[in-house]
Amino acid sequence: MKLVSLLSTFLDDDQISVNATVLEQHSKDESYHTPHDPDVVVFPKTTAEVSKILKTANENRIPIIPFGLGSSLEGHVIPYQGGISIDFQLMNKVLEVRPEDFLVRVQPGVTRSQLNKELKKHGLFFTVDSWCGRNTWRHGIY
Repeated sequence: MKLVSLLSTFLDDDQISVNATVLEQHSKDESYHTPHDPDVVVFPKTTAEVSKILKTANENRIPIIPFGLGSSLEGHVIPYQGGISIDFQLMNKVLEVRPEDFLVRVQPGVTRSQLNKELKKHGLFFTVDSWCGRNTWRHGIY
């Protein structure tokens, strides 16, 4: 497959998958929408790799689908036109916490539970429930 060859010029073999089970895992989320397999799933480790993936996709007019845990309910991670599913599970670090500014800088693969474990050290937590109060909605963490 030409796409895999292009990606393998800058990603390791274990960062690229066309395995049927892996493709199927990245074909859906928790929504009712019909699944559709991507052409390939990649697992970048750095922002430089993400940049190269996006450049390759752009140059070859290949759709990109970012993928977290597949727990969304909107169907937006389903690759209906095939393409590259970018799984961010290897980019899961909390890079910076500035509690005085209510600012957190994270890599895209950080889960809510990982984030809350880190924030707990500062007496903070993050909730995705916008009904917890106006402060939560505006600031995201408190």
